Amino acid sequence: MHFDNDPIVPGLLLVLNELQQRSAPTDASTRVERLLFKAFVRPGQTVTYVNEAAQTRIDNESGMCCSFASSIAGALDAPEYIGQPCLNPVHVSPTREPQYWFLPEQVNVNEDGSHASTCIDLAQVIAQHGYLAQIVDPALLVVSEALGNLALVLQQRHAAGTPASYVFARFDALEIALNRTTSAAPLHLHTRVRHFGSFLAWDACAWDAQGVRLVVHNAISVKRKTP
Repeated sequence: MHFDNDPIVPGLLLVLNELQQRSAPTDASTRVERLLFKAFVRPGQTVTYVNEAAQTRIDNESGMCCSFASSIAGALDAPEYIGQPCLNPVHVSPTREPQYWFLPEQVNVNEDGSHASTCIDLAQVIAQHGYLAQIVDPALLVVSEALGNLALVLQQRHAAGTPASYVFARFDALEIALNRTTSAAPLHLHTRVRHFGSFLAWDACAWDAQGVRLVVHNAISVKRKTP
């Protein structure tokens, strides 16, 4: 899964698997801080979760793959940048493996190409990808990947159409509504990229009629070295 001819397990899936084991008030959110990915996990590999107070480390046989801190937080608020108008529709095609793309054929961007937004039918997306049925709660994986893919759309436009492969490397913070049900209403996605090039620095938000579902603070995606 995740990259043609170089399969890896999505890093955020490893994190979400741990967070979903924990109980939290239905009106609260989970805040993940200092999320750092150090090594890939391959399909079939065994991983171990080591919890020390608020800190979690995920290891495989080669050592640490990922680390983060987590805590219970309050209700989520939408960041101010989602008010940036994205009025220019553009047609897009997957710049990575299609089964993890999750975006429609058209998204909207702002004038300087630093913001992108779109809507998806979350229930429909999940139903269209059979492998997601194997995941306990696939919604947050879809949302986080789709927000990152909007950053890739902006990067490709910034690079005048030249595609490149990127992987998540670090998130300063994620604010996550873990207890949110999948709404029939459209899910709104908005991503802004603050730095383009060999690494992308970006922020993002996803929300629906029930409220904000996920906020990404200072994500860093780095250009992947091909095997």
